[in-house]
Formats: sequence, structure tokens, C-alpha cells
Amino acid sequence: IERRSIVRVSPPRLRALVEGTSGVLDLSISLEALAGDAVQAVQWLATRASQTWRATLPPASKGLFRGRITIPDVALWWPHTHGEPALYELRLSVRLQGDAAPIEIDLGATGFRRLEVDTSEGDFAWRVNGESVFVRGACWSGVDALRLTGTPQAYRDAVAQAADAGMNMLRVCGTMVYEDDAFLDACDALGVLVWHDLMFAN
Repeated sequence: IERRSIVRVSPPRLRALVEGTSGVLDLSISLEALAGDAVQAVQWLATRASQTWRATLPPASKGLFRGRITIPDVALWWPHTHGEPALYELRLSVRLQGDAAPIEIDLGATGFRRLEVDTSEGDFAWRVNGESVFVRGACWSGVDALRLTGTPQAYRDAVAQAADAGMNMLRVCGTMVYEDDAFLDACDALGVLVWHDLMFAN
């Protein structure tokens, strides 16, 4: 049994950049109407604190849509030890030919930050949004040793414990598994950086 919606959506390719004081979001996504109706119009929306920015996604080729949103005076994402981990909720509004009501598609959330490694004078230090950050945290070993994955709530609870203990980074070690998106979403929301190894240790 396959569960399908009215529109098939490919995993989006999203890039969030900081340019001066503005946030720039570039999106590329494939959409296919499954009921036979063509996609007539696609609008992309970014929302934070009841304020919404929007842009039309024109077709780049058959079924592929690309567009950009620029957010002036963007709220930056910070580790929770240094500020607010500001996130912007993203969604698509897709209108099919012959349909009056648009179809809303949730694309999750994203943040804007500059991340640099400072190697001056032989040092190795992190800079987030131009500020030096003393990274403190722990190695992450997952929330379920048998299934190797967990529920979104289990991830959020565990990451919240790390944040409450003053940690601002978790390292997914090369002896573990590539973590679920729910883990990354929890770290985004709670202001925890992630150092994610390649799984080559064993």
C-alpha cells in the first residue's frame, strides 16, 4: 500500500546564507501533481513571530521550481549559551489548475548563522556569527540502543537535558549511526551545535 497526497514532493534543496544583515534563502524543489492536473503556481513562505516573507517559485524546468527569499534584518541563530536559536518556519503553497484552494506543504524550519573555524596563530577555535564560542558538550550515543532511533519527543527530551546541563554541542561519534532528522531538528530548536562524524571508525 502506498500513501500518496495530491502532490508528490521531492526532498527540497535549501541553502540559508547571511549577507550583511539580511538572510537569503534559496530553494530548489520538484513537484508533481498526481491527479493529472498541472501545477499552476507555487508560493514559498517563511514565517517567524507572526511575520511572513513570501516569494513566487517560477518553474526552472518540467516539475522543477526554484526561488529566493531575502529577509532584511534577519534574526540570527545562536547556540543557546550565547543567544536565541532563532528559526524560521517554511512552507509551500501550491495551486493546481482548476482547484480554488491551494495545497499547503510543511518544509520544516531553518536558521541563519555564520560558522567559521579560527586557525590563527596555530589555534583551532569556533566562531559563530563572528563571536568566539567555547564549545562544551558530550558524545552522543542515541536514545535507543536497540532500535538506534527514537521518537521526536524522545530526541527533544534528551537534547533538552544536555542544554539544561550547559552543553552547547553534541558529537555524533564515528562508532554510532547517522542520526535521524528529528535529532537535528531538536538541536536546531534548542540551540545545540552538532559535530557529526563520518561513520568510518569501525
